[in-house]
Amino acid sequence: MLNRSTCEQSDCGIRTAALPLLEHKLSMRFLLDRTSVEGFFNDGILTMTGTVYPSEESNKIELYSDGLVNVRVVCYQLKV
Repeated sequence: MLNRSTCEQSDCGIRTAALPLLEHKLSMRFLLDRTSVEGFFNDGILTMTGTVYPSEESNKIELYSDGLVNVRVVCYQLKV
């Protein structure tokens, strides 16, 4: 789910998509820059892209689950 329900632009809202798990696992890769978020799920079987308009103080991403999950996060800083 990509939740942009609190934004003030015209393309706001919530987008969802069904994705089957592979061996009870879900892989996620996100690419973030100043105005966009791209999500790639299970090696690109499903992708989601959205524009964002964060405030200067915004510095986080939130993940939610309906049950217990193990999460491994790796963050790479892009060189400018």
